[in-house]
Amino acid sequence: ARGAVCRHCQAATAAAGDRLGRVWADLSSEAGKIELHRSAMEAIEARNVFKLIDVTLELKRAGLRVPPKVQHLTFEASVAEEAWLVRRSIAAAVDRGDADEIELWVEQARFAGEDVSVETAYAGMLRWAASRAEDEREIVDDDEDDDSSSPEVGGEGGIGPL
Repeated sequence: ARGAVCRHCQAATAAAGDRLGRVWADLSSEAGKIELHRSAMEAIEARNVFKLIDVTLELKRAGLRVPPKVQHLTFEASVAEEAWLVRRSIAAAVDRGDADEIELWVEQARFAGEDVSVETAYAGMLRWAASRAEDEREIVDDDEDDDSSSPEVGGEGGIGPL
């Protein structure tokens, strides 16, 4: 099951990366059509969404026009980058078999509207397997706690007549 889930996560990460790449390509295309401030162009070329957001806000505060399409694509780049980072984090947690971390990142993806049913089921399976292993350890521990080393009174047949 782990291999199939890992392949699913790799595909979801690749799809998120493709979406992010398309947004950056759209931003580059849009920036090429208009005269955009040099610092915004640098942020787009570097694919640095944080710098692009900062530059966009600074330009607006300075009273300079930032085309609505660029503003929209900047927002899309931010959302797409977060989705890609979350998908990478889920894939890494699945690879490590860490149910807690899978659930943490799955919750983040769910808030963003992602379908994470496969990952949620896998985390549940990991928890189930861990609880079974814990139950088996408890049984072994209980068996070891038996005081079978103390001598029995009367041997195999119990207490015999005196």
